Amino acid sequence: SDHYQFFRRLPPRWKHRWTFGQLEENCRRNMDSLEELQAQFRAIQQEAVTHRLSDRNCVDLVLRLSQLGLISVIYTQNGKEYLTHQQLEREIRDEVLANRGRLNITELQPLLNVDFSHIEKAVAQIIKQDKQIKIINGDLVANYYLDGVAEEINEMLQDAGELAILDLGVRFNLNAETMKSLIDQRLGRIIKGMLESDTLYTQAFLVRQAAQIRGIFVGLTRPTPIPPLLTKYKLQENLFNTALNDMVSQGTLNGSIQGRTYIPAIFESTRTNYIMKFWQQNKYIQLKTLERLAITKPKDWIDKSMKGGIMLTDTYMSLDLIRSIEGMCQEAVKDASWLDLIPVIPDVLTSSDIASLIQHMQTNPESAVNSAAKSAVVLGENYWVSQAFLDKCLACYEQGIKNKVEKGQLEIKTEIPEISSKSTEDSRKKGGKGGKTKKQESKREEMRSSRGAASDESAQVIKEAKELLTPFVEDPPSDDFVDFIAVELRTKMSAIRTEAARSIFVQNTDVKKEAKNFLEEITTLHQNIQLFNRGNQTLPEEDALIMEKHLLKTLCLELMDRLLMQQAADMNIKNVKVFSS
Repeated sequence: SDHYQFFRRLPPRWKHRWTFGQLEENCRRNMDSLEELQAQFRAIQQEAVTHRLSDRNCVDLVLRLSQLGLISVIYTQNGKEYLTHQQLEREIRDEVLANRGRLNITELQPLLNVDFSHIEKAVAQIIKQDKQIKIINGDLVANYYLDGVAEEINEMLQDAGELAILDLGVRFNLNAETMKSLIDQRLGRIIKGMLESDTLYTQAFLVRQAAQIRGIFVGLTRPTPIPPLLTKYKLQENLFNTALNDMVSQGTLNGSIQGRTYIPAIFESTRTNYIMKFWQQNKYIQLKTLERLAITKPKDWIDKSMKGGIMLTDTYMSLDLIRSIEGMCQEAVKDASWLDLIPVIPDVLTSSDIASLIQHMQTNPESAVNSAAKSAVVLGENYWVSQAFLDKCLACYEQGIKNKVEKGQLEIKTEIPEISSKSTEDSRKKGGKGGKTKKQESKREEMRSSRGAASDESAQVIKEAKELLTPFVEDPPSDDFVDFIAVELRTKMSAIRTEAARSIFVQNTDVKKEAKNFLEEITTLHQNIQLFNRGNQTLPEEDALIMEKHLLKTLCLELMDRLLMQQAADMNIKNVKVFSS
């Protein structure tokens, strides 16, 4: 009857686990027989006993039987009661049942008054024999308790529409792994919903969520970042991504997803029409323009959607525009002239685009200027200059140098570093390590001076080239155009200038040698005249007069002729007659 009263006190949600109707019927049917048996038992207990055992005798008797192995009992902690292992297991089950299917093992010891070691063994035996009971985090938990938890979760889920496993674990004091296992085993049977990324959802909630997502994205007309929409409308990100991808793939939403941005189809068509119209009008399209139009991979988009052009560094350019530029370059080569590419190409092209365009024209076998590329050079990244024009510039420079040489206006550095004989002798005397060091230092100084001289000479060549070529180049596009030509022809111009300087130096050397010979010749004649004049003074007057006339006709006339000839040469007078015989 005690168990019967216990069953009646159980909560209503547990009653479906027990056949209470059958239990009540059996209890009523056997009630009379039970009362009769109880009456007989009381009568037996009230009968007088002739031989009664004392408590001490009972203890000794149980102890002796235990030592003989005839019985196996468990002592309570106060030593006043004994119970078998089977009885301990039954009492443990009863306690679990009394606590609605969940009880911590540590709570059994004060309830059963048995040492904890016996409780542990009994619990292990129960778990081994009964698969309906298990240990979870130190608690004895029956399956009917977990079923009841699942029913409660289902009620909560139907009310809320979504439940997180972590929140349920806190609610029922179960870890996430146990809670997930509980839900997985009873999903669809007791729990009516679906599990997605550690969250339970009802089908109605998923339908509402999909309808909300569809309504949000149907109204979009321009590229919209997805994360702000999640925050604004408080959407579940894990469900959102799956639902949105399904709608786009199934055609429910007419658009596409690029990264974390949704692009409606109406915007794509408008954007494509704008790009194609711009392409037809301008014959080029920049990558940054496509990026501003929410195209994350512009090069891939161009390869997929556009044809009839060449991809430069930052710009996609039409072949028709490139061919027109190639025609102008060919015309410049044909006319032995030059072409500034800046006015004939789109002004949005960067320097890297221009370099890429020029490389394409020079190396592409199908390019119209490929054959003429060897007859032209590119100066300053944007000047297409024919080789014939450069040859003309070089000839103009050469003629200007010759004119300067003739007029004596060519600047020549004739300073030659001198090495004192004393320092040379000292270095030879010292020799050894010190001498080697001085040689190295002198070589380094010589190299530094040669570099400085070369740099000065290069600057002088460029300066003279600008001076001579500026009048020759008609309507230069910029002030630095002549500088680019001078730098390009610097080596050849330097060779021309060096040759002119060498000729001047040789000419000056010959002049010095002639002047020296002239001075020696004049000095010799003057000394001879003085000598003969002194000797003539010792002669008689008549003889002296004859010899003086002879001296005037010979040496003095020769001296005068030599002086006049030198004066005529200095004054650049030609066809001078000699008066001496």
